[in-house]
Amino acid sequence: MSDSGKKKVDEDWKRQAEEEKAKIDSALPRSVAGAEEAPPAATPSDAAAGPEGAAEKDAAPEPARRPTSRVSFISLLEQLAAQAMAGLGQMPDPRTGRPMVDLELARDAIDMLALLEEKTRGNLEPDEKMMIEEALHSLQQAFLAIQQAYERSQPAGGPPPETPPSS
Repeated sequence: MSDSGKKKVDEDWKRQAEEEKAKIDSALPRSVAGAEEAPPAATPSDAAAGPEGAAEKDAAPEPARRPTSRVSFISLLEQLAAQAMAGLGQMPDPRTGRPMVDLELARDAIDMLALLEEKTRGNLEPDEKMMIEEALHSLQQAFLAIQQAYERSQPAGGPPPETPPSS
């Protein structure tokens, strides 16, 4: 693959990932993003303050609310997509700071996304369905492009690229 073709694929993928992230961010409740906090719970000193103290506070204090969990189907999809992207060399290795290609890692993460899509078919919200379909499509395309480029650059029967063992 030529450098300009690779750059176009990389730029298209980055643009698509940013659009997906914006969709996810807009779909999250504001409380998840930390914009809304639970009101403080009433304390014994509030009750001791008498009617004057009560007038300063709301007449009926709201019960304390638990913050919404960040654990969701979307976050699971994001984690698996990030693993696949790392295996495709599209994210830096946290140990070295440089991108590494590990097609086995990428294949496993993509296969997990495909399995989730199959097992959750008909049970997803529209945004979840769209995200898993788009992530799978773009990751599968990137995987094939990298695999084909690697196969063209290696002598017949060469091993697939892998993350070298840590030293």
